[in-house]
Amino acid sequence: MYNFTPPCLDTTLSLTGLGLTAIGQHHTGRHLTVLCLLTSQDDSCPDCQQRGLVRATRIRKLIHPPIGLTSVTLAIRGSS
Repeated sequence: MYNFTPPCLDTTLSLTGLGLTAIGQHHTGRHLTVLCLLTSQDDSCPDCQQRGLVRATRIRKLIHPPIGLTSVTLAIRGSS
């Protein structure tokens, strides 16, 4: 018999390798949007090394979606 585990977008979309974790999803027809948080981030400024605060959400569309014909978009937020 098979050992099934609960579905996990982190594994399906290989998000852990990108330093992301899925916290939500919105699926409509042939489009999937996944809300992600950064799991490991460097909060320091590359110029002055002072700590900063991430306040933006970046939208990234995956070119080669791993879920059949469904297009996948990642909405990425900072964890703070």
